[in-house]
Amino acid sequence: MLTCWYLQGSQDTLAVWSQYIAINGAVVSRSKRLQMLQYLLLDEVFYSLMRISLCCRV
Repeated sequence: MLTCWYLQGSQDTLAVWSQYIAINGAVVSRSKRLQMLQYLLLDEVFYSLMRISLCCRV
């Protein structure tokens, strides 16, 4: 459920990061990639919540 909402909310960001991770896949280890995705997800959730709260206020 969270994944679907996340994918819908940040397709562009996800595409850019997917390309970045794919390009650097040979260099970056699996755990590092998962870490980066975790941080990205947390950032996206945080900014989405900020956007939602701003919209609600307006």
